[in-house]
Amino acid sequence: MYYIYLIFLIFLLMNIKLETGKASNYIVTITFEQSDLDGFHTKALATIQKDFDYKGFRKGHVPLDIVKQQTKPEYVSMVSFEEGINQALQQVVKENEDKQWIGQPYDLEPSEDGKTITLKLDVYPVVETKNQNYTKVAMDTINSDLTDAEIDDAMLNLRKQFATYDNTDTVTIETTNRMRMIFLDAEGQELDKGSLFVNEADFNEHKIFQDLFIGKKVGDKVDLAYDHDKLPHVVHYHKDDKVPTTVQFEIINVQTINLPELNAETIAKLFGNNEVTDEA
Repeated sequence: MYYIYLIFLIFLLMNIKLETGKASNYIVTITFEQSDLDGFHTKALATIQKDFDYKGFRKGHVPLDIVKQQTKPEYVSMVSFEEGINQALQQVVKENEDKQWIGQPYDLEPSEDGKTITLKLDVYPVVETKNQNYTKVAMDTINSDLTDAEIDDAMLNLRKQFATYDNTDTVTIETTNRMRMIFLDAEGQELDKGSLFVNEADFNEHKIFQDLFIGKKVGDKVDLAYDHDKLPHVVHYHKDDKVPTTVQFEIINVQTINLPELNAETIAKLFGNNEVTDEA
């Protein structure tokens, strides 16, 4: 009866505040009275008592004052803390049955005196309809007819899937190229390194790559002043320790791409004996 009364008292005294978070969650602030903390401490000792083994007593029947003397205060505090959180969460769920809670509490932050705890609880996202504008939204009919350009792109991509590559020595806009990339500081010391792959699409998207690499040969090195705001993302330095002044590129490998013709011989070789018989 005492523990039933104690739990009832805890529910009455515990002050819980819910604040809507930014990511489908709630920030829960729990404020305890001293009587709450005393109750959690007593409940924690009773929980520990159930498995406590001490000479001269049956397991689970050791008096609470001995349990308290023989148990490290840090352990009792930990169990008390868990008990307080458990009781608070039961109250949150009971008083907010309209919300669909998910997961476990996280970002627990107790105050120095232990009387206030903030934590976060996730909920299933709730969608609110603020107006009826969605009823006026119209969508154009999708045209599923293929254009000649779409067919050409599809066939080109298919040929690229079965392409072969030959090594060459000079970078052109059609070649596929691999470069070593080294970031240097003002003293010429290496800060970081990596690899850069550039092909026709990259040349067309970033003119700076055309100016840097086209016409260069395997083994050539190219230095570029580092300017984070003016360089493509693939050339950005991602560490926070220092800022490089130079990016040094070395041409490692240059390859030409050989696209197969989709004639009867190639189709038979690539697709075998099935329903694919010609380019059409």
